[in-house]
Amino acid sequence: MSNLVIFILILQILVFIVNSFLGILVFQSESKSRFNILFCVFTLSLALWNLALFFTIAAIGGPVMQLWCSRLAFSFGVILFNSFLYFASIYPNVTRVRLWLDIVIGLGTAAIFYLTLTPSLIKGNIVIINGAITGEVGALMPIFSLYLPLFIIISLVTLIWKLFKYRGVVRVRIWYTLIGFVFFAVPMIITNLILPIFFGNFSLNNLGPIFSLPMVATIAYVMVRHRFMGIRQAVARLVTYFFVITFLGFFYAAGVWVMTALIVKGSGVMDNLWVSILFAVVASFSFQPLRSSFEKTTNRMFYQHHYDGNRLLYNLALIMSSSLRLKDLTSGLINQIMSEMHIARGAFILVGDKRISHLSYGGYEQEPVFTEKELSSLASQSKIVIFDELPENSLKKVMRDLRIKALLPLRTKKAHNNILILGEKLSGEPYSVQDVSLLEVFAPSAAVAINNTVSIEQIIRLDDLKSEFITVVSHQLRTPLSVARWNFELLLDGSFGEINKEVKNFATTTYQAVMDLNKGLNNLMLSLEIEENKLIIKFDAVDFSRDIIDEVLKSCQKELAFKGITVDKSFGFKKEVKIDSRKILEAVKALLSNAIEYSPAGSRIKITTSLLRKDKGNELLFTICDQGSGIPEENKKFIFQKFFRGEMAKKISPNGFGLSLFIARSFVESHGGVIWLENQKTPGAAFSFTLPLK
Repeated sequence: MSNLVIFILILQILVFIVNSFLGILVFQSESKSRFNILFCVFTLSLALWNLALFFTIAAIGGPVMQLWCSRLAFSFGVILFNSFLYFASIYPNVTRVRLWLDIVIGLGTAAIFYLTLTPSLIKGNIVIINGAITGEVGALMPIFSLYLPLFIIISLVTLIWKLFKYRGVVRVRIWYTLIGFVFFAVPMIITNLILPIFFGNFSLNNLGPIFSLPMVATIAYVMVRHRFMGIRQAVARLVTYFFVITFLGFFYAAGVWVMTALIVKGSGVMDNLWVSILFAVVASFSFQPLRSSFEKTTNRMFYQHHYDGNRLLYNLALIMSSSLRLKDLTSGLINQIMSEMHIARGAFILVGDKRISHLSYGGYEQEPVFTEKELSSLASQSKIVIFDELPENSLKKVMRDLRIKALLPLRTKKAHNNILILGEKLSGEPYSVQDVSLLEVFAPSAAVAINNTVSIEQIIRLDDLKSEFITVVSHQLRTPLSVARWNFELLLDGSFGEINKEVKNFATTTYQAVMDLNKGLNNLMLSLEIEENKLIIKFDAVDFSRDIIDEVLKSCQKELAFKGITVDKSFGFKKEVKIDSRKILEAVKALLSNAIEYSPAGSRIKITTSLLRKDKGNELLFTICDQGSGIPEENKKFIFQKFFRGEMAKKISPNGFGLSLFIARSFVESHGGVIWLENQKTPGAAFSFTLPLK
């Protein structure tokens, strides 16, 4: 037997071992998956095809055994290409497979398998020439030589069509499968069928095992790199041991060769024996450290290193405590979990009225879709569910179809149907005790956080609706109020002729009510601008006493005269200041109007300004004191809040929106100032504010 034949036989055994190991791994990783079953059949038939070729070339068992092994090589070839075509046809949408397709492919494969075992395909006279197989073929061989290429072409066209149909990681997996199959099938058909049958050239039909190696390498790569067939961890371990054994084998062989060729050259058998023993001892002691080193490397490559559970829970707690929007909360949590635990995909699903009310996901090629039945099955669980621990039942089928490896119910008293679903770990390992314990601790906190965030969003949504309603109503009322105001002004000015005293008093009262309503609407719009941070501050240099206080006093002259109120002024600050004069004028006017409104007739109001010297910078101090009823102590902390009006204020002046002091505070604070209230020892209240002098 020549060295070439020995090499071919060794190669066939190697291909048999590798493909058998790969097929068993794929089947064990998910024995219920149609994809895994078909791929297992494909790899095992490839392994058995190589084994049949091995027995044919080695001629073990005599001519009869050799003939049957040559026929079995074709039989396993039929299973090989039929199973691959079936796999290419259904991947990745196994749910669309019809029963008739199973029956047709199964019966067709069985019929052709039977024909390959008859003399119609191979009659006999098997002869091995330098590892190449020759023999007398039957009448069906030309047809068979067309049948296999046809199946290969259909498989390639199917994969190419799906390559354009799908996107993301599925497309990448299809691409590598296509490349690996082309490297194997095309040259194998040429050397094993076309050349022998149509050209009588049998010299290359022993190269089939060589062509299968690139396909195995390509599929192993896509399994490791892109989680194909879900056996990433097993392939990673295989890579580790392969590198260790290869390194040790090379080291042992090279060491023995160097020692025998250079150091103990010409020595006896005992010296060579001692050299072999020495390197065997070195190899045995170095195996474990080398294996640990390669395992650490593959662990980093394949995401198997452990995470800090306490640190992960702390980071998740930070996200839950700082997120006020549901989208920010769920996306932040799912990204943190996937990143730290190295999980391929995950999603938060909030269910209401048997429909998804909120979906936040990561790691999916496109938005995941769930049927009502699937949602009902997932949301009905009351405790954490791990796919690998489930018995075979309807829930496991749903989780398998949706590629869910862990299901976490997020239940509170108000929400019973929220769930977190997680896919497989990137390392390929099942969920560990640490993973399950962490998820069990995380679930109650996440459920409460999600429920609180949903409540906050509902409040925000109601507030937005309220603001929108106020805006619409204000805009709709402004036009008729303006028309009414102009008509009443024309009526009171005598533009429509003289009116009697009784009508004039009625018109004056109505005109004042229209003006109060118009003022209230303006304050509403201002408050919305403040809440939505739409205030624009335009600074200009003004004389505070003349341009602000005196202007406000002029605008309130009628009200002061009507109640006989005297204003005492004391201006200790007489310099220009840079402020938004319109807004500060409105703030001062609000304080003066309140003082007039709630002061008795004939009383006095005192207005003062002064300079406050501080280390951080000088400030202008404005104070207005009245002699009214004052503010009850329990109302002081609410006085600057929006829409607040004390009981005493409601009795004195029933009308009003309770917005003027809120607006005044906002205008002052927008300048970097502070506003406050102090009750005086004598009846009345004192409002003060400061403005930084910049």
